[in-house]
Amino acid sequence: MDRIDEAILRLLKENGRMSSSEISRQVHLSVKQIAGVVKTNTMIVLSTMKEEL
Repeated sequence: MDRIDEAILRLLKENGRMSSSEISRQVHLSVKQIAGVVKTNTMIVLSTMKEEL
């Protein structure tokens, strides 16, 4: 996880319904980049949860 991932995670912890466009404004990435980061991190979390079962 890099500092951008951590910033996105922090924003989503504060407001899980925050739009991608709002996140992109706050972390200075495009909406498409935000979607990619969220998708990648979601897949990592889900695979980790699956391993724990």
